[in-house]
Amino acid sequence: DVCMREREYNLAVAWLDASCPVNAAAILGPLVERHPEEIRFRFTLVQTLQLLGRTEEARVLIDQAAGDPHRTAAAKSDSSGATPSRLAFNSALADYLRSGQLLSEGRPREALAPLHNALQKSPGSSLLLGRLGAILLRLRDYPAAVAAFRKVLAVEPDNVNALLGMARCMLVQRNPCQALLFALDA
Repeated sequence: DVCMREREYNLAVAWLDASCPVNAAAILGPLVERHPEEIRFRFTLVQTLQLLGRTEEARVLIDQAAGDPHRTAAAKSDSSGATPSRLAFNSALADYLRSGQLLSEGRPREALAPLHNALQKSPGSSLLLGRLGAILLRLRDYPAAVAAFRKVLAVEPDNVNALLGMARCMLVQRNPCQALLFALDA
């Protein structure tokens, strides 16, 4: 069972890497239903649903796993016997996903608030800093985006998203040579 579960998850991630989130969601949905205790499955499904614009489904999963008091009674316990605490995201992860939810709804400025909450709890997280850089890039705050991406690259010099973010910032700031170098590194 563990091998099959891991195979399915890895296949879903491969579909995401291949830019086929529809196929990934088709695998992840049933996987989360069968294994609700696996946070990484739920986390990946939420991000996949956000990519697909299925924001209401993603919001329900976030609320269920973030310990939201407004979630439905059905989410409080399920047939697998998993308790809400075993389903819960930690608060920084929940804020990260809420930020992604707001981004997927086209509300990048609002996405900053939960992300700043998450960064207070986990200030050195390259995942959070990368999201911050992406939001700031979208908001056209290029110097702040560059600062966020540089923090990511200080921890993870090969982080593709941060390298691409830097390349985009350099292009906008009319520094094509630097943009090319970052793009090549990516």
